[in-house]
Amino acid sequence: MNVFWHELKLRRKSFFFWACGMVLLIILSMAKYETISAGGGVEIQKMLEQFPQTVQAIFGMNGLDIMTVAGYYGVCFLFIAVMAAIHAGLLGANMLAEEEQLKTSEFLYTKPRSRETIISAKMFAGTVMMIGMWIATLSGSIVGIQAFASMNNFWTDFWLFMIALGFIQLVFFSLGVLSASLSHRANDAAKPIAIIVFVSYLLYVFARFSPQLDWLQYGSIFSWFDAADIIRSHSINGYYIILCLIITCVTLWFASIVYTRRYLRI
Repeated sequence: MNVFWHELKLRRKSFFFWACGMVLLIILSMAKYETISAGGGVEIQKMLEQFPQTVQAIFGMNGLDIMTVAGYYGVCFLFIAVMAAIHAGLLGANMLAEEEQLKTSEFLYTKPRSRETIISAKMFAGTVMMIGMWIATLSGSIVGIQAFASMNNFWTDFWLFMIALGFIQLVFFSLGVLSASLSHRANDAAKPIAIIVFVSYLLYVFARFSPQLDWLQYGSIFSWFDAADIIRSHSINGYYIILCLIITCVTLWFASIVYTRRYLRI
């Protein structure tokens, strides 16, 4: 448990800044909704509809009516999800790579405890911090929406967005852990995460350029939990939830096996 508490203490400052950044992003975004929706926002809606499909795809506006709370939050959710994915991925990668980065591998891994125990404690601490980020996002969203709009009938879709966010965090956290376990250089562990997030976002955008590219959505987790689909169906595709759970479990299992057998640079 000492490793668990040490990890939480070590990352409390970075978590604070990440959480504050997320809350600030949400509240400022919702503050703009009050301006957009003022007077019905008819003219703004017409202007946005004239934007090229490329621009609408980049900002996640395809199929969403930003004059409604659900539609506007759906646009914001894409960027919230990207930010949460980056945080979770970097968290997973840095938790395993930090000992080699800080040259403390010899101090920690020669203690009378197994690597499995140490890794489990680190993953548990990472999970707690992800939950903390999820709670910060949840709280910031409720405060922002209630301050500048109204939930009305949005509660059901809102909770679906939060569930989707949790699965996105889990997948990228597990990928971050895998990246650290496979990386031969500790300083390079976070780079694959940035690439995966960027590629996943690009696939999401390209899939909305035209119907011919629609198949690209299957390669992007942001498409699996697309805001327009959630609002339209008032549900989340159960197959994608199962897929996320499988990816998370298999990835963490494989990462733990690889990391317990790899040579650690001290």
